Amino acid sequence: MDERRQAARRPFGEEVFTYLGAQRLDSTTTDISSSGAFFVTSEPLPLGEDIVLVFKKQASHEEPVFLAARVVRRQLSPRTGVGVRWTRATTQGSPQHLEWFLSSVLGVVGIQVDQEKEPDRWQMTSIYRFPEEGLPPTPQAESVGEGQGQRLPQGLIEGSLVEPVAGEEGAITRQIARSGLRAPAGLSAVLEAAAETVDVRITHLGATGMFVETALRLPRDLTGIKVTFTVPLKSQDVKVTCTCRVTGIDDGTTSGTPGLDLEFVSVDEGAHRGILRKYVRWLHFRALSTL
Repeated sequence: MDERRQAARRPFGEEVFTYLGAQRLDSTTTDISSSGAFFVTSEPLPLGEDIVLVFKKQASHEEPVFLAARVVRRQLSPRTGVGVRWTRATTQGSPQHLEWFLSSVLGVVGIQVDQEKEPDRWQMTSIYRFPEEGLPPTPQAESVGEGQGQRLPQGLIEGSLVEPVAGEEGAITRQIARSGLRAPAGLSAVLEAAAETVDVRITHLGATGMFVETALRLPRDLTGIKVTFTVPLKSQDVKVTCTCRVTGIDDGTTSGTPGLDLEFVSVDEGAHRGILRKYVRWLHFRALSTL
């Protein structure tokens, strides 16, 4: 028996939100174990791809558990589906909550949960990393150069992203909106404030604000600040300008580098309305699925 199937699987028919890149695919698990699961999909996912799953019943929880996994098997008949291997589990909840989920739902034993602090925020993330032995390699994300982030997959702008229907918003969307979480971005930008224009780096980006790395000092609650950057799509770069308010000033003691905590007042996306929200969801997927 190969290594990925050594853990005993049991029947487990639960609906899950499945994320592949910026796309959300709703699917159903058929069996589960401490090392992985099999779930039915409308289309077979690529081998070696990293995905993120959230059980639908868990998604409404105040602090849902996100399960990152890698596709290790594809099946076309008698029903289309994929077998996945868990890589890590994360939650904004307590280590005890994550331990309970791992032991009671997945049957994991010998659990060691780590806690990591968001670089520019006060939130702590509880993380459990599954053993990596035997994992297939994952395709490398396309790099677009220093300060340009990562490109979104082809077709995102044309609407390949699965939009949540009323009352059925996905777990990533809900968590971002509820907590104001920000994901690592690494984007170069230009900041305009009063008579000054400076180059800055967006280290973390969210749906309602950002943290920019800069030595420029501005008073708290100052409004009218404009930050312009490009969202890297597969086919083109989209210019986005955010008008912001200063909500925090970091001298480097919190994040390790001096910078400004900015809250969005308005967002100008030109003809690509909604692209910032989609890009933020993509960044959060990358942060959740990266080992």
